[in-house]
Amino acid sequence: MNSPTMNEIKSQPLAGKARQTIYDNMKAGTFPKAVRIGPRSIAWDAGEIAEWQKKVRDER
Repeated sequence: MNSPTMNEIKSQPLAGKARQTIYDNMKAGTFPKAVRIGPRSIAWDAGEIAEWQKKVRDER
């Protein structure tokens, strides 16, 4: 992972989606996969979130 990570609290508002929707979208392959950073912690690559945001904007 080359860029900083974001935990769920930071990524949820950026995605504009509810927590369960984010997990459903990860499973469907339409949202970046989370990375386990501890036994009870996950995070997303900030660069992947930014790329996802750009893709969503471009599709509008």
